[in-house]
Amino acid sequence: MRLSSIFFSFAATWLLLTPCFADDVTENDTRKFNFGVRADFIALKQFDTTTTTASTTKPIADYTYTGSSSSSHYSGGPVFEMRLTKHIWVGAELAFHHVSYAQVTDIRTGKADPNAGTDNRPLTILTDNSTANYWDIPMLVRYRGIRQSGKFRRFYPIGGATYRHVGRVRTGNDTINADGSTAYDETPDVPRKSNLFGITAGIGYRLVDELGVKVVPEIRFTRWLDHSFQGLAYTSSPNQAQAGIGITF
Repeated sequence: MRLSSIFFSFAATWLLLTPCFADDVTENDTRKFNFGVRADFIALKQFDTTTTTASTTKPIADYTYTGSSSSSHYSGGPVFEMRLTKHIWVGAELAFHHVSYAQVTDIRTGKADPNAGTDNRPLTILTDNSTANYWDIPMLVRYRGIRQSGKFRRFYPIGGATYRHVGRVRTGNDTINADGSTAYDETPDVPRKSNLFGITAGIGYRLVDELGVKVVPEIRFTRWLDHSFQGLAYTSSPNQAQAGIGITF
């Protein structure tokens, strides 16, 4: 099992078992506005990668595209929320995280010799290494106080939308030609969508101390309505699952 899956499973189990150990102290929660910070662990991979092939006849060439990704699993930023009614809170956050992906393209030209033991046609290798910054703004509604007593009274559902902006794409393009010569440039990749939205839902659990400081672990899932990046061997994932904790005052 991958480390990210273990972490996410642990966070989910901790959130679900917290009420078994929580007390039933009356919360001091009289503020209408809350400010704070939040940190999240993103459990799912942020890019789907594959290996694919293509061919052309004029000129004769075979192409092999191989994608990979090593994006960060961590995000975080400031939090703001406001109470609308006794049960309904609305809020907005700003979360930053860093992503990276690569695509290697092998190009073999000419006709292959069926009698040769290996493919010894001229080979050109193109390597695209790119990074980008994701700026996410979740705009969420929380319905608190579904239950007025008991150990599960601090649970609440979460729903809303998340806006994503893709910023500062950096790309290094390496070329190794068949004759051994090389080339390099830093022309940045163009995102498929620099701005897009996703639908977010989740569950949270809120603890408030006598000073009104709130500790709120949450698990969320976001379904993106488009792809930030899309290439022949890589695509930004449409699904994002995360577990994190926020502290507000």
